[in-house]
Amino acid sequence: MTAFAKAASERDYRYRGIDGAKKTGTIRNGRRCSTAIAFLIPAQDRKNLHIFNNAHVTKMLINSRNVAYGVRFDVKGKLYEVEVRKEVIFCGGTVNSPQIPMLSGIGPKEHLRSLSL
Repeated sequence: MTAFAKAASERDYRYRGIDGAKKTGTIRNGRRCSTAIAFLIPAQDRKNLHIFNNAHVTKMLINSRNVAYGVRFDVKGKLYEVEVRKEVIFCGGTVNSPQIPMLSGIGPKEHLRSLSL
């Protein structure tokens, strides 16, 4: 049993693996669907949402008070910086979600020093 499954059972949650017979996730009309289909596409016309395809975030922009105020990202070799009024939300998956803060200078001090970040 994985640590996650064990922790779920200790808290009386029913754990269903992603490859099990009963799948978990977002369900629409009785079928599983992606986060993009469930949430992003319905919101794509909002004035406060901008969607960029093939963009790669290279850094969170952080002010002197340690508050994120924007992001720097690359689209086909061209760098852009975008500032926000309220909050920065990012999701880069398993690899990029921890990588983005580290590229921005947030993380284990010794590791960042070894990378000259």
